[in-house]
Amino acid sequence: MEAPGGFAPMPAALKQAATEQLEYHMFVGLFPEIHRAWLTIDHMLFLWDYNHPSGSFYQYDGLEQTIINAALVPCKPGVFAAEATPRHLLLLSTPSEVVVLAVYPTGPAGSRDGGAREGRGEGGVRSPRGGTAVGAEDSTIDIHETGFAVPSDGDSAGLAGLAGARQFRVNFVAMAHTPCGRVFMAGADGFLHELQYGFSERWLGGSHRMCQKKNVSRKRDRAYNF
Repeated sequence: MEAPGGFAPMPAALKQAATEQLEYHMFVGLFPEIHRAWLTIDHMLFLWDYNHPSGSFYQYDGLEQTIINAALVPCKPGVFAAEATPRHLLLLSTPSEVVVLAVYPTGPAGSRDGGAREGRGEGGVRSPRGGTAVGAEDSTIDIHETGFAVPSDGDSAGLAGLAGARQFRVNFVAMAHTPCGRVFMAGADGFLHELQYGFSERWLGGSHRMCQKKNVSRKRDRAYNF
């Protein structure tokens, strides 16, 4: 059900927080897939349901660096344990890293199936850090850490090992996905990277988390011949 006028306004408490806590940067956007608007104030992320003027919002402050971009993407199949597979993944880009979080809609307030969110084994998710639901909503969400993150440090052209290659941080200012869950990130340096995550087998048995970015831009080929 839509709020009068089509969209509910920003919760009053959040609007006050935005006025009082802003220090450096603030970004805003929409996640239509989960009917949420998002707002970042420095290292904090806020989400609220733009269809229901309940005045409640969700706050995540588990990062230390300023959040410069956020994206909601589908989860790749086979990465998480079946009982812990999230509906969506939330990507948060900071000047130092891109962090992958798991998003679980929990249905009506009070209807929380803990077993579906607490992963078991290597593919499970961990408990949330810094996530707080403020107020009560008709539908709620939980955000959990996945352990997947990739640093933004690296040579911009993907030319590690070549003479003159420089190492510096890249701000990823746009992130997009395919229906099957592949994730692509556009850097402020003009290069396109693919985010790759999952679990890889160890030589002596077992598995470990893998999260990396791969430069897939055609500019890379031109850089080799520069």
